[in-house]
Amino acid sequence: MALAFILWGVIAPTNFGTVTQAVFEWVVSNLGWFYLLAGNFLLVFVIILALSRYGKFRLGKEGEQREFSTFAWFAMMFQAGMGPSLIFWGVAEPLSHYSAPPFGMASPNTTEAAQVAMQYSYFHWTLHPWAMYAVVGLAVGYFSFRRDEPGLISPVFRPLLVFFLVMGPTAVQLGALTQGVGDYFGGLIPMSMRIESFDQDNA
Repeated sequence: MALAFILWGVIAPTNFGTVTQAVFEWVVSNLGWFYLLAGNFLLVFVIILALSRYGKFRLGKEGEQREFSTFAWFAMMFQAGMGPSLIFWGVAEPLSHYSAPPFGMASPNTTEAAQVAMQYSYFHWTLHPWAMYAVVGLAVGYFSFRRDEPGLISPVFRPLLVFFLVMGPTAVQLGALTQGVGDYFGGLIPMSMRIESFDQDNA
């Protein structure tokens, strides 16, 4: 899939730019509310997780001692997560929103534009992105250090994939089995409402 996108961008860059820009604008216009709610939800979730008994859970194996201090871990995460970007975007982003407020939320170069610019900058660079990073990092770290999986995002979704691969076909097979048994015994065994409605629609 990644190779297909790369080839698309190389072969038809204008079309690629037009389509991706249209998709981006649609996502922002229609799913922006979900992004904001997800950021707030993840922030609350991470705070609750840190204050609960799971906050003392170690990602390493049982009996292992941590290699770095808490301060060293924080410094490395800050540097890797936003250190270089913050140097540039910490100034460039609020100035950009001040001169061109997003979605016409204010007139450019006004007090309202400055407020909007700082609101967006705070959302992008304070606790909310850290919460998003933490959820993904904890999931990958757990499977990597506790389950000896590679440091990829795919092992995180493997249990969900197994669940859907098992439950989906199982539900379909149970429905078909119920239908067959019900027909075989002449309706003595009641069928599910879903199968009955399917029969009525196709009668």
